[in-house]
Amino acid sequence: MIGWIVLMTVVDVAMVQLRLGSTAIFFVDLLLALLLGFEASSLRRWSYSRRNWRQLDIIVADDLEAAERRFFERWGTRRAAGSGQPPVDRGAPPPVRDRSGQSFANPPPLPAGGIIGLFPEPGGQR
Repeated sequence: MIGWIVLMTVVDVAMVQLRLGSTAIFFVDLLLALLLGFEASSLRRWSYSRRNWRQLDIIVADDLEAAERRFFERWGTRRAAGSGQPPVDRGAPPPVRDRSGQSFANPPPLPAGGIIGLFPEPGGQR
């Protein structure tokens, strides 16, 4: 939060020193606010990952109490069944395809029919 205030202040002071109009300053501030809005969840996930928090599950519920109840019901049945899947670290940077030794470095071959999906033939009828 403090970093955001400092960034906006520095940008605004720099734009005033460059003698930009108030409309330009408004649109630059708007674009920076949109950027923060779009990236806020990624920044939060990255912050949690730095503090060694791990995502155990994703729960959809109407309120916090229902979400907690659903989470602990699912978590208890998984641990009892012995399918203790390790938590997913969603805070790490995205994988890069050209790193050797990673499971996605060599993607599986395409099926015999080519592309799977709504448009199985490249450039074909839609």
